[in-house]
Amino acid sequence: MNEKTMAERLAEKVRSGEIQNPLPSPSSSNPLPSGDPTSSDAAHLDQAFAAATGASEPAGPRFMPRDEWCKGWLAAHGVCGQMLGSATLAHCPERAGAMDAAGAIYDTAADTPMLHWLIDPKSEWMKRGFVVFAFYGPVAKGVAGELRQRRAAKPAGKASPAPGVPDMSAAPEARVLGIDDGQ
Repeated sequence: MNEKTMAERLAEKVRSGEIQNPLPSPSSSNPLPSGDPTSSDAAHLDQAFAAATGASEPAGPRFMPRDEWCKGWLAAHGVCGQMLGSATLAHCPERAGAMDAAGAIYDTAADTPMLHWLIDPKSEWMKRGFVVFAFYGPVAKGVAGELRQRRAAKPAGKASPAPGVPDMSAAPEARVLGIDDGQ
């Protein structure tokens, strides 16, 4: 079933009165849900989902268990570190406070509806992000290495810019970040 069909079915069921309008009424004293994924404020969304898809209720948990998500998040740092050859990233899961930091990210995502995709076990966004990084992480590292080699190969007798004028021959990331790499 495509999205248009689902939307049409939902609208038809709302018009017929089979389900209540999934949006809170403007006269409601609390027109916005609380953001708590276990709150009954989200019941209207469950009802709309069931009506649109024909399912009796959404399948599975809304979010991954916190401890499981945190361990996976930190393991991803380790994998990225190995892919990029970064000892700092590779050892990130072992650092003191790592679980607390990952837990803070999880809690923030749970409290922020726009970030629910980070901790939703059915989310395709996180999976796609890892696939994109698996390709572009090493590509970016390779390009950075090539740029370093080009800078190192430049003749040493080049005049430095006047005081107060930025050195435009520096790597673009160094210019943006204001990093003086000693060249």
